[in-house]
Order: sequence, then C-alpha cells, then structure tokens
Amino acid sequence: MNRNGQTLILFLILIPILLLFAAFVIDLGIVTHEQLKLSKVTKLALNQCDLAQDSEENKKRIEKIYQENDILIEQLEIVQTKQGLRIQNSYTIESIFGKIIGLHEYLIQVDKNKEG
Repeated sequence: MNRNGQTLILFLILIPILLLFAAFVIDLGIVTHEQLKLSKVTKLALNQCDLAQDSEENKKRIEKIYQENDILIEQLEIVQTKQGLRIQNSYTIESIFGKIIGLHEYLIQVDKNKEG
C-alpha cells in the first residue's frame, strides 16, 4: 500500500502550524526584550536621580536617559514626593506576526519607585 499521499497531506497541514508557532515565539521574544529594556532603563534612571534635587532636574535627567536608550516618553509620568520618586511609563509596539491572529500591538509598561 502506497502512503505517499497521506504523508504529503500531513506535511501540508503541519507546516503552517509550525510557522505560526515560530512567528508567535519571535513576537514574544520582541515583547520580552522591550519589557526588559524598559525596566532596566527605568531602574538606571531612578539610580541616577537625587531625591534632594529639584523635581524638574530629575525629570530632565530621566527624559534624557530614556531618549538615549530610544524609549518613547509620551506616556512618561514622574512624581516626586517627600517619600521618594515614582516613574510610570507605557507605550505600544507594533506586532510583526501577531496580526495573523488579530494582535496588532503589544502594551509595554513599567511602574517603579525609589524611596529616600
């Protein structure tokens, strides 16, 4: 009995599934990379800030650090209080392969505090 036709059909069914899985892994890797980058740059910015300084000086310093690392600052919120400093930021990145299943963009966000 010749089974070449069955093997070809299984191959044709499994290849698109494997390609979709690989595309999902690539998208997930990009999102994870961006999230880690945002988190590390925010931590760096908090460490560079002096709570004794004026809040405008700290804001300029944080924005400069973000811009040097190619991070969007449209949603950047910096709140300096007597207790410390809080940085919140979020932005979206465009999906590469997620569009196939309806995910057009991913939200990347961070919320970190520095207490003094």
